[in-house]
Amino acid sequence: MDDTKRQHYVPQTYLKAWCYSGDSLYIYKSGNDVTTKNKENIFKKNYLYSQTADMIYLTPMAKQKIFSLLDTYEVKYNGMLLDTYDKLHENYSFFDNWGIENNGIPLKKSERNVLKNSLSQAKDNFLENKWNTELENDWESFSKTLEDIFNPLIDEAEDISEKFNKDYFDKLFKYYLMFSFRSKEETHPVNEFFDFLKRFLPNDIVEELKKNWEIKDFIDFVTSNNNGTMNKSLENIINSCSFYFLVSSPSCSFITSETPCLTLNIENNIEKAFIISPKIAVIIGRLSEDERRNPYIKVQKLNTNGTQAYNNAILDKAVTVILPNNDIKNLFG
Repeated sequence: MDDTKRQHYVPQTYLKAWCYSGDSLYIYKSGNDVTTKNKENIFKKNYLYSQTADMIYLTPMAKQKIFSLLDTYEVKYNGMLLDTYDKLHENYSFFDNWGIENNGIPLKKSERNVLKNSLSQAKDNFLENKWNTELENDWESFSKTLEDIFNPLIDEAEDISEKFNKDYFDKLFKYYLMFSFRSKEETHPVNEFFDFLKRFLPNDIVEELKKNWEIKDFIDFVTSNNNGTMNKSLENIINSCSFYFLVSSPSCSFITSETPCLTLNIENNIEKAFIISPKIAVIIGRLSEDERRNPYIKVQKLNTNGTQAYNNAILDKAVTVILPNNDIKNLFG
């Protein structure tokens, strides 16, 4: 299997914390039996983050990778020589009307078809590779570090500011943004905006616009381009929000789902949660003026009923949930 073909919107490094017996996961949908699945085969889509010739937005590197297939040809359209990758990209939708010559000889129909197929199949996987190198590859060790900090706590009021410093905060904020945007729930502002556009434009056009916007914003994020929506959101969250850490009960662990970051209703309180591992979760909240002046870390160790309350809230919002074990009664009460 081509690793760049099968791309996950919930990273496998994240799901690994819920695995048993190697890479197997317990899968559950409300009202159904518990099933099992390999972590490679869930929450994925072929070439989800790949750039292709027909996309509205392509990075300069993607244009070069894809349209360099035409380097040995002379291409014209409407009397204009398409002699740059930008021109080839801008006019790609008119490929059937291109004049294409090789050493002054026009291509045969069969040769054009081969070339057209090669262009349509060409892909740039910069974003998928960047996700891996910049964030996903470090997730397992980072989440384990959080467990090592919070799990041993006996007193919730214990000062752990020396262990959990600003670097950890900033990195966790960045991970929160990545998981939030990549596995968006229905109430996410991005979805709301594009749903609004569907009132005026055909669905397929809106979905194409949405995918191009996401790819550009994701690339801005992983390359630290401060003009991107995600990086602006990151700056806003760092300046105005904080995390309230939850430690699950020793006898009951957190579940997760296709949306690790989601809005939950906990006893009629609306909370924005990030499920980090079976043992650790965080609630994202706005800082008061006093908290901005005197920041401190809040931690709550949940009992079994408290952990079950979060699990049931996740189950209510999710389509598919991942279980730390197959004991439904213990996990949900």
